[in-house]
Amino acid sequence: MWEGDAVVVLAVRPSGSAASRSELHTSGRYPAEAEVGGYRVRLAYLAPLPRADAAPTPAEYRATLLVLRK
Repeated sequence: MWEGDAVVVLAVRPSGSAASRSELHTSGRYPAEAEVGGYRVRLAYLAPLPRADAAPTPAEYRATLLVLRK
């Protein structure tokens, strides 16, 4: 058995640059951060956590991102 993986798709368009698309994962098996326009963006937390009795709707999800200047 292993943990599941949720994916946050992030589209970022730095001023004066083309848009870039990154996938940030909750599983340690895949990347949880990406470099975009001189910044490092990391998925810090995704809520709500999964439950067996009901699946959250897409509108209920909230991603906490950490953005650091490189």
